[in-house]
Amino acid sequence: MFRVWPTKAPSAAPSTTLSLDAGEYFPAGKPFTAKLSLTNDGSTPVAAARVKLTAPAGWRIDGRGDAFVPAVLPGKTWQESVRIAPVNPSGDKVSLSADASYFTAWGARKLTADAGGPVVTPLPPGVTPMSKAPFVVSENGWGPVERGTSNGENKAGDGNPITINGQVYPDGLGAHAPSLVRVYLGGGCTSFSSVVGLDDEFATGSITFEVHGDGKTLASTDVLRHGAPAQTLNVPLKGVQVLDLIVTDGGDGNNTDHADWANAAVTC
Repeated sequence: MFRVWPTKAPSAAPSTTLSLDAGEYFPAGKPFTAKLSLTNDGSTPVAAARVKLTAPAGWRIDGRGDAFVPAVLPGKTWQESVRIAPVNPSGDKVSLSADASYFTAWGARKLTADAGGPVVTPLPPGVTPMSKAPFVVSENGWGPVERGTSNGENKAGDGNPITINGQVYPDGLGAHAPSLVRVYLGGGCTSFSSVVGLDDEFATGSITFEVHGDGKTLASTDVLRHGAPAQTLNVPLKGVQVLDLIVTDGGDGNNTDHADWANAAVTC
């Protein structure tokens, strides 16, 4: 229980937030845009703010990476976008940082913000098994998404051979609802294919499978329950930059929802 009541204590400095948004991944060798935001959620102004963005080694800021903001009024947000270009980048990640200093009626304040993500490259020409593809994002309802095996239990690498209705498949992804696997394609791939269904590790469960490209649903199944025939998905991917493989719990909880993307692969 919380009790809230008026007080005569001095008011606090305005609640202020500095945010830095540059996306969740960075295509290798390509420039990107970072957006800085300074938000005043208080009831008094923020004044004389100095905001500075720091680019990672091997990258340069096109134009100015710092700004002077005379004031941010209550309930308002100052924003600015900065283009960052590669010079001689290295490593498999990009890390950015920003800081802001400003004044309030209660004195000077400082804020920091960070952003970053993996450097991604398109999948190579030919057929790439999803078990070998680099993940931009991997989320799973029970343990990690397993490569080449069923989901198994909660620890990495504890899966079993992928099995749907007694049929064993040599490769694929083992998931547990709710699950998301995101892979960067780069626009040069033509199709995704997989045989999907509930793994035989449990005698119950209900799930759906969805394939999304750049945020749009490209294919989906009805709710599949234990004993339902496996379904084959063949999904065109022309021009798709980012592929999402999604498993939901069928609307009734996810207690035994071990899901298989059997023989999942992308052709580029």
